[in-house]
Amino acid sequence: KILGDYCRQHGFTEYSYYCDDGFSGTNFDRPDFRRMINDVEKGIIDTIIVKDLSRFGRNYVQVGTYMSEIFPAMGVRFIAVGDDVDSEKGNLDYDLMIPIKNVFNEYYPADCSRKTRQAFVSKAKNGEFIGSHAPYGYKKSAKDKHVLEIDEFTAPTVRWIFKMAAYNGYGYNKIARVLTEKRIITPAAYQAQQAGREYEKDPYDWNLTTVFKMFENETYLGNLISGKRRKASFKSKKIIRQDEDKWIVVRGIFPQLIPDELWRDAH
Repeated sequence: KILGDYCRQHGFTEYSYYCDDGFSGTNFDRPDFRRMINDVEKGIIDTIIVKDLSRFGRNYVQVGTYMSEIFPAMGVRFIAVGDDVDSEKGNLDYDLMIPIKNVFNEYYPADCSRKTRQAFVSKAKNGEFIGSHAPYGYKKSAKDKHVLEIDEFTAPTVRWIFKMAAYNGYGYNKIARVLTEKRIITPAAYQAQQAGREYEKDPYDWNLTTVFKMFENETYLGNLISGKRRKASFKSKKIIRQDEDKWIVVRGIFPQLIPDELWRDAH
């Protein structure tokens, strides 16, 4: 509404909206942002208007590059309504408030990321489950989503998987084939079923990776292990595996699904 009103009040009669709802401004690989830049390159756009600089992006280096280098080179006028920025009214390179505002715009998601990470670490150290989904064989308690309970529907399958490895000598591939042949629902399909979502793949198609991950999951011993991975930074989607000495380990916090002896024999 703000942008539409601005266009009508300032004589912009031909305009279109580009909106990336639900995407972080720290990431410039946003669908409608890329569509907008493609339209700039095609010569369709000669002016870009944003509510304020933070709506354009929250990476001060990239925002500055677009404003001071890319848009001027392409002959594109840039307007940020709330920040009183208009490239047609003067050289933005000499407006010292613009880079300062861009730095503060980036600081906000960085600070939110830091506080969120601190909250997750605190919960993990307190033995609270912070995963989005309970491991196959467990379910989140109806009273407290940070507490895991044994899921009596899937728990027997988990115990059977470990017994096939311990007493039958089956490998991951063999176990996956047996589960598929017996038409046992996969963890992903069961998760979708519980959430009321459609599952487009074969719900009984097990693979060795799914089985392997179960043998690596110490939740079945009642232990909570967090912090195995982290994002490279709040700007990046890259996931980095952390050294074991940085993991957060709380033992015996959940009901044990696999006895210690069976766990050892299966490995």
